[in-house]
This record gives sequence, structure tokens and C-alpha cells, in this order.
Amino acid sequence: MTITSTSFKQKFPTFQFLNCDIGFEASLGENEDPLEALKKLKTISEAFHKQEFPHLYESVSFHVTPEPSRISNQELDAAKTEPCEQTIQAFYKILETKNASLKYLELQREAIEKLNDQPLIDAFNQKIKSLQ
Repeated sequence: MTITSTSFKQKFPTFQFLNCDIGFEASLGENEDPLEALKKLKTISEAFHKQEFPHLYESVSFHVTPEPSRISNQELDAAKTEPCEQTIQAFYKILETKNASLKYLELQREAIEKLNDQPLIDAFNQKIKSLQ
């Protein structure tokens, strides 16, 4: 079989959902390799697309500035590990302990501090001071 001509056609994007077909045909010389001819046609096709649509080959970079957090990381960690309702219940339990002894409250100190909730710890400390 003797190949005397070759053609190359490629679909290139031009915009979102839009394409163009670029193609070329070439006649081959006596000793010309058909695969080499196809490579040349492909190179010509790509060069034409770059020339006609240079904006598609420009790099685009984005810079995103994160919004500053209104809550500290410590507050976020505490909120993730301890349910809010548990903290509120502990807070009210401390405020309602009218007849609790100082010794009883001191035994609760470790559990309160594990909650890592500063307003709750402050209320706890204030209750202990009121009993001293």
C-alpha cells in the first residue's frame, strides 16, 4: 500500500462549550514518512490555535484572603469537644449550690476545668470565694 496524502483534524476549545475544528491535508513526497507528516500537521494546527486564541494559553492566578475568625481557636476546640448544653447546665448547677460545702465544690474543680470554658471557670471560682 502506498500512502500519497495525509490529513489531520483536531477539535480545540475556544470558550465554554464552544469548539473549533482545525485541520490540514498534505500530499506526501516519494520517501516521506506518513507519521512524520501527521506530526508536522499537528504542530501547525496547534500553532494556529495558539495564534488565534492566545487568551486560552494565559495562566490565571487567584489570591484568596481568608476572613479573620471571630472566635479564637481555643473557643472553637472547646465547642467541638463539649456540648453547649452540658456547659450551661454545669454553670447553673454552680450558681444554684446555695448549701454546697466548700469541700464539695473543690472536688468538682477538676471536672469544671476540663470543660475549658473560661466564663464557667470564673463563675465556679466566684462561688468558691463566696463560700470562704
